[in-house]
Amino acid sequence: MQLFIGLVGVFLSFEVFASVARVTPSLSIAAEYYYSKYDFNQALALWREVYKSQPHSVEAVLKVSELELLLEGHEAAQKTILDFLNKHQHVISPSNYRRLYQQLNEMQNRFVRDDSQSFYFQSLAKIKLQDFSQALVVLNQANNFEKGNLRILEAKAKCEKQLGLFSKFYETLKSTKEVAQVSKSWTENLLESQYYFKDYSEVLHWFELQVKAHISPRQKIASAMALIEKGQNKEGGSLLLQINEAFKHSPPHPIVWYGLGRTMMSSQNSGVAIQYFERFLSSAGRPESFLIDGWDPYRSQEKVAEVTQWLSELRQSP
Repeated sequence: MQLFIGLVGVFLSFEVFASVARVTPSLSIAAEYYYSKYDFNQALALWREVYKSQPHSVEAVLKVSELELLLEGHEAAQKTILDFLNKHQHVISPSNYRRLYQQLNEMQNRFVRDDSQSFYFQSLAKIKLQDFSQALVVLNQANNFEKGNLRILEAKAKCEKQLGLFSKFYETLKSTKEVAQVSKSWTENLLESQYYFKDYSEVLHWFELQVKAHISPRQKIASAMALIEKGQNKEGGSLLLQINEAFKHSPPHPIVWYGLGRTMMSSQNSGVAIQYFERFLSSAGRPESFLIDGWDPYRSQEKVAEVTQWLSELRQSP
């Protein structure tokens, strides 16, 4: 609590203060008075009244969520903003949409308890020594004290992946996917995990909502492979060709060649399919080339046998 009080001013942007006059002045002024006196419970009660009277107010929902973070924790604050976004997503301006997600991400990376922050920094020392097992023990303690803190969850996910606990790694990623979607690296890990666990529809749901020009190469590969697994070979192959072209001067991840080989094989272009499959198999002698951040999310090693079989069949076909 002491840690948070020292940092809480960071959360309250000047833009929000400047907009107080726009939302039920008497209540908002009273709420700010109680806030200045460190009576956060009363301040929260009054800001909730403001929010209730003006349910479309971005300023009010930010105030409520900031105080909920202090008094009720990350999950309560997260729920308030996400509920607001879900209800008003079609009428929120792009600038306010970004602002809400940025505020959400910032809050979820803050510590509100001294003990959870202490456990977190203890875990970093253990991670540095590659003692992921003991680091995970400490991080689970931190997470019990402060559920929903993205810094804790990110370190927890890293340890779970390093220990081969992929199911737990995936569950950790999924637990905050709505909050963390502004984080490119978190989303990349989530999409790759969704492919690994064959949740292809989840990948495609994410892909459909994106501005395609802003998708990273890793996000694009995961989306392309999910499209192919769902039978959309033309769309998936098009994305993979973009990746292959972008990596003209350095090889892409071998799964790109596997995916292109599948799309060419389905379109009866056996000659080109053979070339892509041969490139994929050439990587099998270097298993590390299949890894992304220490694991094989596309199960590339498992695909070697089927590609070998396909190549044999393609070479025998007239």
